[in-house]
Amino acid sequence: MANKDFARGLWPAGHMTGGVIRSHPYILTTGQIIRRGEVVKAVADGTVEDATSNDGPIVVGVSADYVDDSGSAGGKIVNVFDDPDIIFGVQSKTGVTPAATDVFAQSNISTCSKTGITSADQVSDSELDLDAGGQVSIIGKINEPGNDWGVNVDLLVVFNEHIRRAVVAAV
Repeated sequence: MANKDFARGLWPAGHMTGGVIRSHPYILTTGQIIRRGEVVKAVADGTVEDATSNDGPIVVGVSADYVDDSGSAGGKIVNVFDDPDIIFGVQSKTGVTPAATDVFAQSNISTCSKTGITSADQVSDSELDLDAGGQVSIIGKINEPGNDWGVNVDLLVVFNEHIRRAVVAAV
């Protein structure tokens, strides 16, 4: 039976060290909308906003909330799961066919839709690779009935590119 196509962003599924999963408040960039389960990045003015697959190591984490500041009020708070050791669940995008041999492979995350209160972020790379330099690394699949390796599998991932794991150039 095929896996259900149900993109819902990323969600906390565990912790690499058994730690407690917590979110922390950040100020959303004025004029932005952030959806629950969306990957967020740091911005130079000390705020956060929606990340893209090519942002590099400025990912802060995953939004725990839906916050709409499209009215440009500014100063709105969004809670973010920001611990780099959190394991996240995320679905693979249609056209991406992960297999058990893709454990340790890297991928980027992409958004397929920008509507509603829940993100549609998914594992996006059609060619998963050990040295691809992607945002996340696959550590396995969620072991639940009806979740089989293949298209739309729910994966377990950790961030490779994270602001608290960034490599800083020597001065």
